[in-house]
Amino acid sequence: MPMEMRSPTLQAHFRLIQSQRTAIYERLAGCSREELWAPLAPGKWSRGEHLVHLARTLELIRKIARIAIPLLTPFAWLFRNRPFERHSPDVYAEYEQKHGRPMKAPSLIVPARRPEMDLDPLRAELQRQTVKLEALLVRVPEEIAGHIRFLDPPGHNPNLIQAVHILAIHEAHHFKAMFP
Repeated sequence: MPMEMRSPTLQAHFRLIQSQRTAIYERLAGCSREELWAPLAPGKWSRGEHLVHLARTLELIRKIARIAIPLLTPFAWLFRNRPFERHSPDVYAEYEQKHGRPMKAPSLIVPARRPEMDLDPLRAELQRQTVKLEALLVRVPEEIAGHIRFLDPPGHNPNLIQAVHILAIHEAHHFKAMFP
């Protein structure tokens, strides 16, 4: 992170994301390009596609936040002294339990068929998108971030802090799917 975040909870959620990635990258280290891009089962994504999806998800969240933060900060400021949630439930497990199948990805973040590449460029893109999101959020105070809400019914309309926690949960869900 370029500098200390004004929200300690956001910083903790980003650290969780990084620690999860460290663990999955260790498991992926021995994968050949063929193993990285081979579908895990018929009709399922490859490990590479999971990583592309995660990078696209970060990019989409960042673009939404870039618009939402300046628009919603004045309203969040009015509520800054009220309590707010700092963690989110595992909405992916809830969905799967309720519907008996994993949640479908919106078409905007479904991995496009692109030339197969090695692990390092995928890691770099995921990190690049993370750094861009961190840079956007670094100056948002905790009491404001806790009241900037996103319209996301499956995610229970999370605040900004919960949205980053959902990103960590989302990555953990995909990392688990990459090594069934």
